[in-house]
Amino acid sequence: MDFIIKVRPNIVTGFDIGRSYEGRLIRGLKLSFKPGKKAIFIESNIHAREWITSAACTYLIMELLFSINPDVRELAESLDWWIVPVLNVDGFVYSHEKDRLWRKSRKPATSDCVGVDLNLKRCSDPSSNMYSGPSPESEPEIEQLTNFISNYIPKNSIKIYVALHSPLQAVHLPWSHTRVPPKDYENLLYVANAFAEALHTRYGTKYHCGSSATLLSRLFSGGSKDWAYGEKNIPIAYTIELPGKDRRNLFRKNRPTYRRLDWTFYPTLCEIYSWLDFIIKKCPRVVTGFDIGRSYEGRLIRGLKLSFKPGKKAIFIESNIHAREWITSAACTYLIMELLFSINPDVREMAESLDWWIIPILNVDGFVYSHEKERLWRKTRRPATDADCVGVDLNRNFNFKWELLKCTDPCSKVYSGPYPHSEPEVDQLTTFINNNIPEGSIKIYVALHSPAQAVLTPWTHTRVLPKSYGHLIYVANAFADALYRRYHTRYNCGNSANMMKMFSGGSKDWAFSVKRVPIAYTIELPGKGRGTPPFELPENEILRTSAEMLDGFIGMVKAVKELGYI
Repeated sequence: MDFIIKVRPNIVTGFDIGRSYEGRLIRGLKLSFKPGKKAIFIESNIHAREWITSAACTYLIMELLFSINPDVRELAESLDWWIVPVLNVDGFVYSHEKDRLWRKSRKPATSDCVGVDLNLKRCSDPSSNMYSGPSPESEPEIEQLTNFISNYIPKNSIKIYVALHSPLQAVHLPWSHTRVPPKDYENLLYVANAFAEALHTRYGTKYHCGSSATLLSRLFSGGSKDWAYGEKNIPIAYTIELPGKDRRNLFRKNRPTYRRLDWTFYPTLCEIYSWLDFIIKKCPRVVTGFDIGRSYEGRLIRGLKLSFKPGKKAIFIESNIHAREWITSAACTYLIMELLFSINPDVREMAESLDWWIIPILNVDGFVYSHEKERLWRKTRRPATDADCVGVDLNRNFNFKWELLKCTDPCSKVYSGPYPHSEPEVDQLTTFINNNIPEGSIKIYVALHSPAQAVLTPWTHTRVLPKSYGHLIYVANAFADALYRRYHTRYNCGNSANMMKMFSGGSKDWAFSVKRVPIAYTIELPGKGRGTPPFELPENEILRTSAEMLDGFIGMVKAVKELGYI
């Protein structure tokens, strides 16, 4: 889906309807070739084990976008297409990883029973495969789907609703709860037969058509098709049941799995995001997942909020704004792990004294590119408009003194972009902080970088020290001193402009000046030269570097408390 969003940005828009019980995003695509069209809505894999539905759904998306068949082109361009390939994301993952024939969601119903049939209201037994849940729309997946359709798609624009299922090889019309046909049954059956006859032409496959209550051996209520038809007044609403052949051996192929983070290797974006999902599931009372928006290439920029006690001041940490600085996201995830699970009293005191807002990877496009194509890539991946060069240095794109020392060469590794906040990653980060975190609550802002092994205070654009430099250097030294004790690693502390090259438009200076965060740093983690670029810190030093950084944060937070900021 990220690829599709990237290659067809003028046609395809990514959206999400919300998060599942286990915190996974429920994502979809909107395909719109021409403005002002009526819409079709397709949802798929509401039952976890019906894998053919999401596979066929993604094939449909590909054909709608790339087919040159005139009939397909006419079909594609005659409607706006809203498509959710996997609605039951938790159950879908579980069916891939644990139980191939799992059907329901994954929210515990009782101490012994898990899951709700998202497409049913008939069964009150939590142990049943068809348990309907305690109340209508009790499940977040259904509540968010109905809210999304009601609030984000123009009223009465949806003329076709399709729920993809398997394995009955049929087109089901309303109703499911009664055998009395709806008033416009003839129109519904006419369109259903048109679907079945067109499908039969290719391979001779026969689909049955009729009301669900007639075709199935049982009546039920609470299904999505009947809701769309009865509640939203969508004139054409079907459950389309794809075939099933009972070839169980087809599902026994070895499938790639993501490595569980253990800080002995540098994880990919997918591995980090999978780990974030695990953490959200593991600690739902403390951890909340969030995203600030999407990158230029359409990837979600995700983060976690850790809140142990209400009413605390906040720390905000952003990491991997420069793609090649892999140690930053590795150390950032280690910090999250320790904040949640460490029994060290100093860590517990630190963890519970603040709300933690953490984005492990801000430059997601560049990060993926550095893993897949060019290890030392630094910038984003948005092409410059007036040159054959790609990318902007996001840490030169913030709207504070941007114009003072901006780099205007699009081919430079430190290109500042055409104007402040020109890049979606920066624009969405600042918007998120402005709109979603209480004003004045952030007392510490940390931008994790490498490889200079230093704690850098404002400013970056001038060697003139800020008025509160005494407090800033005191806390910076507290970080460096606490870090030093474990392995005697020395971090230098001082004003960025004195210790590095001067530049403008950095995140730390924006946080310190524009948002008035009193303690704001760039913390540069180590890098080892030793015949290799300094950004390629060996994997066997990830744990050491991360553990030291944790010690540093303990010292930092203690010092900030001493100064009365928290």
